[in-house]
Amino acid sequence: MVVLKRLSDAQRDGDRVLAVVRGSAVNQDGPSSGQTVPSGPAQQKVVRAALAAARLEPGDIDYVEAHGTGTALGDPIELDALAAVFGERGSSAPLVLGSVKTNVGHLESASGVAGFIKTVLSVQRGFIPRHLNFSELTPNAGVGASKFEVAGQAMAWPAVSRPRRAGVSSFGVSGTNAHVIVEQAPPGSGCVGGESVASGPVTTLVVSGKSPARIAATAGVLAQWLATDGADATLADVAHALNHHRTRHQKFATVAARDTEQAIAGLNALAAGESAPGVVEPAAVLPGPGTVFVFSGQGSHWVGMGRRLLAEEPAFAAAVAELEPVFVRQVGFSLCEVLEQGREISGDAQVQPVIMGLQLALAALWRAYGVVPDAVIGHSMGEVSAAVVAGALTPEQGLQVIGVRSSLMSRQAGQGAVALLELDAAAAQEVLAGYPGVEVAGYLSPRQTVVAGAPAQVDAVIAAVAGAERFARRVNMEVASHTAFMDPILAELRAELAGLRPQVPQIPFYSTVVDPAGPTPVLDADYWAANVRKPALVNQAVAAAGDKYGTFIEISPHPLLTHTIDEILDAVPHCSIATLVRDGDDTVVFHQHLNSAHPVSPRDLPHPAGPYPALPATPWRHTRHWLDLENAVTAAESAPAPGVLLGTHIAIGSTPAVHLWQARLSPENKPYPGSHRNNGVELVPASVLLQTVSDAALHVSGQSAVSDIRFEHPIVLDRPRTVQVVADAETVTVSSRAVSDDPQARWVRHLSARITAGDESDWSPADSALSNGHSGTEFDDAAVSAFWLTWGSEGRPFQWTVTSGRSTSGQLRADLTAEQTPTVAMLDAALHVARMVDDADPELMVPATVDAIRFRTAPADGRAGVTVHRRDSGTGELVVDIALTTGDGTGCIDVRGLRYTALSAARPADDPSSIAHAIDWQPWDAAPENPAEPGTLTVIGDSAAATGLRDALTAAGHQAAGLAEAQAVVYVADPGPAGESDLDCASRLAGEVAELVAALAQRDTRPPALWIVTRGVYEAASHAAVRQSCLWGMAGVIRAEQPQLCGGLVDLAAADVSAGDAAVLSGILRTPAKSILVLRDGQIRSTAFTPISGPAQREPTVCQPDGTYLITGGMGALGLLMAGWLADRGARRLRRRSPARPPDWGRPPLAIRHRRRHRGGVTEVGGRLGSRLGR
Repeated sequence: MVVLKRLSDAQRDGDRVLAVVRGSAVNQDGPSSGQTVPSGPAQQKVVRAALAAARLEPGDIDYVEAHGTGTALGDPIELDALAAVFGERGSSAPLVLGSVKTNVGHLESASGVAGFIKTVLSVQRGFIPRHLNFSELTPNAGVGASKFEVAGQAMAWPAVSRPRRAGVSSFGVSGTNAHVIVEQAPPGSGCVGGESVASGPVTTLVVSGKSPARIAATAGVLAQWLATDGADATLADVAHALNHHRTRHQKFATVAARDTEQAIAGLNALAAGESAPGVVEPAAVLPGPGTVFVFSGQGSHWVGMGRRLLAEEPAFAAAVAELEPVFVRQVGFSLCEVLEQGREISGDAQVQPVIMGLQLALAALWRAYGVVPDAVIGHSMGEVSAAVVAGALTPEQGLQVIGVRSSLMSRQAGQGAVALLELDAAAAQEVLAGYPGVEVAGYLSPRQTVVAGAPAQVDAVIAAVAGAERFARRVNMEVASHTAFMDPILAELRAELAGLRPQVPQIPFYSTVVDPAGPTPVLDADYWAANVRKPALVNQAVAAAGDKYGTFIEISPHPLLTHTIDEILDAVPHCSIATLVRDGDDTVVFHQHLNSAHPVSPRDLPHPAGPYPALPATPWRHTRHWLDLENAVTAAESAPAPGVLLGTHIAIGSTPAVHLWQARLSPENKPYPGSHRNNGVELVPASVLLQTVSDAALHVSGQSAVSDIRFEHPIVLDRPRTVQVVADAETVTVSSRAVSDDPQARWVRHLSARITAGDESDWSPADSALSNGHSGTEFDDAAVSAFWLTWGSEGRPFQWTVTSGRSTSGQLRADLTAEQTPTVAMLDAALHVARMVDDADPELMVPATVDAIRFRTAPADGRAGVTVHRRDSGTGELVVDIALTTGDGTGCIDVRGLRYTALSAARPADDPSSIAHAIDWQPWDAAPENPAEPGTLTVIGDSAAATGLRDALTAAGHQAAGLAEAQAVVYVADPGPAGESDLDCASRLAGEVAELVAALAQRDTRPPALWIVTRGVYEAASHAAVRQSCLWGMAGVIRAEQPQLCGGLVDLAAADVSAGDAAVLSGILRTPAKSILVLRDGQIRSTAFTPISGPAQREPTVCQPDGTYLITGGMGALGLLMAGWLADRGARRLRRRSPARPPDWGRPPLAIRHRRRHRGGVTEVGGRLGSRLGR
């Protein structure tokens, strides 16, 4: 690949310039003695023109990359042309010649650019590669060519005191000649090194790609390069190259790092799909426009917060310095000292002012990087910061409010407690009804409520909620704010703030005190009293803002509301971002979150001109594109035309004339847009076959009427087929065969018909009792679908709809509309509707013969009426006449004498009885043809049972051995002590087997066969048996993951092992066994799958709209399908268990996709499904 750019632009942008195109020229041979004979004079002209364009003389060129085909005709002509131009060189240095064709061959249309690339690299590096296979110049060239030097060996560029220069020739077979002059790049162009790009303490690397997988691959390559060849490059230079010298794709990730080591760790994490400090992965879902700053309340502070920002971010330090005198005046201590010294703070009087001061400085820092709020929300004390940022209060007024508020609240310290409950508002109120000393203090999310009150009663509430297996915990606060506990301070608070004169907010202020959807409140003393007393309406405020804005940034030293915002806005695309994280590197964490705030395109970064490092190339993502020869269409056939089976037309030279149409038909390439499945099998509909023979007749005779139509075999679309339609003056046939390499593959005839002039009179149902539109039984489109579904016929080949219909004995009338290919679609609709004229026959009826059919005019507006009349056949068979007409009665299609025949309805492919199997226990013969001799074994596990089993097996001929030498290891599961729970016992047994497998897998000698012995699990007759049942599953895991260790599992009776069982077991240990065997009374049984017979007993699944349905393990496409299946049956609330991070396929999360399709909600839950704690 060659990239050209104007030299001045490349130098301005700091691009690495490999070489300069000094001049070029193109001309044409004109008339010559032959197409393959080059023109020497034309070659001379093009070289001289290129030199003139470059404003150079022949002596200024050091090397010429010749066209050099190596032919006896072309080489002498080219050499003589070059000698004519470069023969009189003022320099004594000979002109060097070479050609890349000796290295890579003749690349046809790419040969010229190959020579150009070689020459550019040669000029750049001052090195001329060897011209292979050269011994001497052709004797057919003139004497002038002897002055040239052919690079028979690799050589350094001739020494010159000016830039290196070369010419490149390329001559096309059509007579086009081209010559380009290439010059060495100016000094310093693209050289690595020099002065690095200025950078702050944290550098952001932008890794862009077309998909998350490509981004991950690029990150891995870049990390490896930084650890090896790029170890000396500064991060700032690497960031400059990535940000300004790489293509920006729609998706990108970022890595914020202080140094190369941290950058490598971040890039490796990005490549592995893991989270790491400073790493922002590609955005899966883009949020809507607009940004909301959310100022959380108390509880986010930590020792050392903001210290690094104060030292490393000038905008943050400036904001703190500007706030410092006001802070000291209103609060009485220094904010700067607290942040600088990392001092610990405690009590409302210290914590609230410091958090507010930090919030205001963080908001200024976000603004300094171009992230400006469009609206604000505050929670509890955070509303004061929100009011200042919105412009309703000055910083001094805000600090006055927070100072008075925190001072008064500190008097109530120790008198109250606060708790967070996993309950919605109604459920919380119901619980609190029994605890008068506890009130709702805040509505955090649809499923989270904050309560506060007397400590003892709050603890009792927590115990009650936890007892119902719902989350409940105390919050680290000693003041029961937002409850009646604040009443004693309200009057004084109003008095202290009576002189407050707030302004109208400059941006939307979503209140958490009053209805956030209502008018903006006046933020005076009364408002701040209500802020302390009333419950915080966080859920309502965020939901109201989420209707308009997409990005929510929590301004706090640690996120308290970020996950809450995600829960509130689960139903809409959004982005919820924190600012800092407790005990994190402030500067790195802030830049990580700053990068998260730019999901559409990376934030603007400086673009200085200058050198930059040569980064590794973007790795190729290889995709194989195999030719689908089975579905390939040959020159003798084509895809069928819409609505018919007519493909490539061939007129065969015979008398009378014969016409052949051949098409390739396949499940992916069929002539109708929809589906036509009968009992799970895709069949070409009768409407398409009838349209096909009518069109063929029209082509041959000029008449569309055909008669004596016989449907012989259906066309099954289970694999590609070649279809032939053959028509002569009298008949039309449709045949097909499966696509095969076998030339003798059998042709199957599907339909035959006779071409006829037909009867020009229209069949008119004038005597129909339905013509007045008031008699008969009404039916609609849904009734038609339900009618055919009864016989296992589903789908519609074409998009048509029955808008209304009436039927009576032997007659039927319906109105139709169709969207695509209206003629054949209307016919398809008519054939579906016509069968309903007799709905009493329980058998599946399909068209067998048609007396005649004529296509007249197509419905102009996609609307038609169909009238069906049943004939009295006298034999009881179903025979109908069909007439399709336009709205004004004009005939469209006439079908005469359509006879149906019964088709035995096969069991549908999706009938559970055809695919469902049951596990059956059948006798198993353990006697092998060549039984092995008894070997060494060790028996471990339940001490008493193991001892008895070991003695019995030793008596049967086996030899006892240690674990390191035994050929077979038998693990006997114990029933567990009486006080051990079923869950603990099962976990212990599984752990013992897992440790045993790990130990045996590391044995240096041949691995032994591991046998597991359980007792009574087959009958599940006791708690001990239930506890051991988990080992049946582990036996299957061992067989799949450690097959070299797998012997099997034997389930014995719950009683002690008998001598007979021991003898049988001894034989089992010497036999290649199945994974699970049951031994009872000397008889062995093993598992086998047997089909389930009989009709399905289950009623159709119907989900309750107000119920919740759990999906486990569905992390991607299967999860979405299952969610859709449940939603189609009425489910609206789903929960998905996701214990691990789901794979990223560049698609929106399951919750978003389910919500878009079904307007339902999906909640992610974690933990182990079988654990009582995994909720």
